[in-house]
Amino acid sequence: MDSDSLVSPALHSPALTGPSVSTPSDGPDTIWTTAMEIALFRAVARHKPVGLHKHFRMMGVVEEYNRQSPIKLNAEDIWLHLANMYDLTSLDEMASAHAREEENDLVELKWQVSGEDTP
Repeated sequence: MDSDSLVSPALHSPALTGPSVSTPSDGPDTIWTTAMEIALFRAVARHKPVGLHKHFRMMGVVEEYNRQSPIKLNAEDIWLHLANMYDLTSLDEMASAHAREEENDLVELKWQVSGEDTP
């Protein structure tokens, strides 16, 4: 008995997986199913592809997404989908501003710990 016969047929229904379980991405024409969206949001929540290291984090998003989703996609397809849902430029700016604030706080804390006046 192979492992496919142990999986419920409902898990392979087009409503959950799209046209085919092993269909590769087809770029901007990709039809996103609920299962694909859930896999994407889980991966993005874990790897947050914004800021200075967004491209490295996207590698994690792609890897995790492809582990969870029945339809495999590449980084370009995921970037396109995220760009349709979010203003990625604004998210990058917010992440950069937050990183600068944290860096300034760290410098200020360093001065306070050393007992010197801030410059």
